[in-house]
Amino acid sequence: MASPFLNPHPRQLYVVHCFDGPSATERLSSVADPAPNSPNHRRMCGVHRVECYEEHVAYQLSTSKPKHDCFIQKVAAAPKLAKDGLTIVGSSFLLRGTQEECSRFIQNDPYYKKSVWASVSIQRYLDSSSTGRAFPPTKLLHPVPVKRTYGIQPIQGDQINGALQLHAGTA
Repeated sequence: MASPFLNPHPRQLYVVHCFDGPSATERLSSVADPAPNSPNHRRMCGVHRVECYEEHVAYQLSTSKPKHDCFIQKVAAAPKLAKDGLTIVGSSFLLRGTQEECSRFIQNDPYYKKSVWASVSIQRYLDSSSTGRAFPPTKLLHPVPVKRTYGIQPIQGDQINGALQLHAGTA
C-alpha cells in the first residue's frame, strides 16, 4: 500500500521560514500602516530591510507572473512578527511548486541576496484540511522505517530532518 505522504505530483506545498539577521530587525512604530520610505516605516522594518524593500516588493510581484524565470504560486506570504507583535523578525511563505523551484525563488529574492534573511528553511507542508483526513503523528514523523543510532539520525548534506536549510552567502 502506498504511503499517504508520498504524492507523485512534483508540485507540492512547501512552508518557508525566513529569519532576519540582527541588523534587519527593529521595533514597529505605533503607526498602523506606515507608507514605504517614511520614517515610521524605517522604524518598523529596520534600516537594512528598508534599503531592499522596493526591490523585494517588485521581485515578489514579478514572480507571481507565469512568464517569470522564478515563477512560483504563493498560497500565502507575510512578515513574521516577534511575540510583542511589533517587531518584524523575518518572512513566511506557503508555496506550491517543486523543492527546487521554491529554493530558486528564495535564493533570487533581494532579501536573501543582500543578507536580510540570515537563515531560511524550506520544508514540505502536508495540508490535511483539504483531504479531511487527520494523520497520526507517528506516521507523519516516520512514514518509512529508519535505522537509528542512539536515537539520532545522521545529517547528510543540507538535509536536516527533511528541511532544506539555506544560509545567506552560500547560494
